[in-house]
Amino acid sequence: MKNHTEGYMESRQVVYRVLRTQIQFGTYHYRDTLPTMMEAGKWFLVAIDTIRPAYGRLKEEGYISLSTNVGARVQVRYSEEEVERFVQNYFASRKSALLDLSKCIQPLFGNAQWAGLKNASPETLCHIEEIARYGLLPPYSALQHLSYKYASLGNDLLMRIAWQIFMFFQAPFFSLIENLQYFDTLADYVPNVVRFCREKNWAALQIHIDDFQTQISRALDQFYRTRITMPPPEQEIGFCWNTYKKPSQLCYSLAWELLVEICRGKYPVGSRLPTQKELTEIKKVSSITLRRALDVLRCIGVVKSSKGARLQVLSPTECAENCNFTKPAVRGRLMDFTQSLQLFALSGKAVSTLTLQAMDAEAVRQWKQKWYELRDKRKYGALVYTTLELVARFSPYQTIQSVYSELLKQLWWGYPLGGLHGDAEAVNALYAPYYDYMTECLERSDAVRFSTRLEELLIYENRFVVEHLVQMGVEEAGRVLIPEKS
Repeated sequence: MKNHTEGYMESRQVVYRVLRTQIQFGTYHYRDTLPTMMEAGKWFLVAIDTIRPAYGRLKEEGYISLSTNVGARVQVRYSEEEVERFVQNYFASRKSALLDLSKCIQPLFGNAQWAGLKNASPETLCHIEEIARYGLLPPYSALQHLSYKYASLGNDLLMRIAWQIFMFFQAPFFSLIENLQYFDTLADYVPNVVRFCREKNWAALQIHIDDFQTQISRALDQFYRTRITMPPPEQEIGFCWNTYKKPSQLCYSLAWELLVEICRGKYPVGSRLPTQKELTEIKKVSSITLRRALDVLRCIGVVKSSKGARLQVLSPTECAENCNFTKPAVRGRLMDFTQSLQLFALSGKAVSTLTLQAMDAEAVRQWKQKWYELRDKRKYGALVYTTLELVARFSPYQTIQSVYSELLKQLWWGYPLGGLHGDAEAVNALYAPYYDYMTECLERSDAVRFSTRLEELLIYENRFVVEHLVQMGVEEAGRVLIPEKS
């Protein structure tokens, strides 16, 4: 029974956790010198201001000493038995989550890596080629490979997910150098990736990426069978990913929650929200967090100030007219929306195919029940969200459920753009053909054709949003790569 999860972590926390794990796993022994802060910044691809507090925390907790002359040196002396206990405990307590996660990397990120490499610049390919010459430990070379692979996608949200997975899975797993034995072709992987890119052999590149990700999953399976003997605890640690758990960003979580309540009719158009005093009590937040959240909603155009202490809810059309696209908070949330949409476009085909093919009869019945509600209520405009919501609900893997559920939250930030497709009649006319085709696929249990059409729709939406945001002055949206069919 899993009831503990590891979600949002700031970069400094990730650096601290990775280095602490490496000390506990024996990557660094007593009196060994850690990389300098400047070196660590290059290895982790972060600023030294991120590294410094991580090193400071390691010192405060007695893991390392810090001096001007020597730098960071390991202060704890672990026996071989203690190191083994750390390894066993880490992997045993996360067994279910890690095995689940390893099987989700290909459907969630395989196409993203392929698209990122296909659109990589010649300079990026040279950087990827040079990583092997740096002599970095495997965890850091893996992190740098990911960073360069995803660079051309223009998606910061994707990199935040990649960091979380790196901290939870790749860094601990590859910190055990013995685990490299599970990869027969590891030395050839990067040269082949670069060669296929330069030859523009995109089919071979896709196969190469998929094969390697499958190899990672098999390696973890074998690692658990042959290396980890400690049984999992009753309460395992699960993997999850949360966007707005940082204290300074809690206002976005609250703003999102209020936005969803407005969209779902709890506060209808024309009505007024409760007073700020009432909302602080209802939401159990500070008055400062609430004021920041309400300011986000005002800037997005969802509500406007009126006489008295209560804000009035605006219609979608009024929302678009009142949205302040010059505000950094608004632009940031619209970028979260756009980048989430890109991730869905990149992974939607693989993830929805996997989900539909794994569903049992009862799941299929529930899916169709929800599906036909769109037709009965003539809400074809909700086709994208409903489909992705069903995929998140019925996916056979917890990792996909977690990642997709969090990405779905970000789609609500696109509310100010809701009127761009026209009125309800125009929206239904646009989406009805997609719905009819996908319904036919559902009836025939044709998961591949269903998912292919879903991918087409997601790519269309991604392109539509990027083009309109750029026209509205959100130039940074133009850096988000528009995917092509996988």
